[in-house]
Amino acid sequence: MATVDPASQDNYIYNRLLKERIIWLGSEVRDDNANAICSQLLLLSAENPEKDIYLYI
Repeated sequence: MATVDPASQDNYIYNRLLKERIIWLGSEVRDDNANAICSQLLLLSAENPEKDIYLYI
């Protein structure tokens, strides 16, 4: 039986959400995830400044 690496599944999910311009914050804000969120916001804004970005908390 094939197994799925949970880390790769998480990466797939987050990459898919990012492709849809969705940023998910599922924990308290810390330095590491705050930097990741800022990076994602900057990336999405640079790709298309006119499209909406969705942040789910």
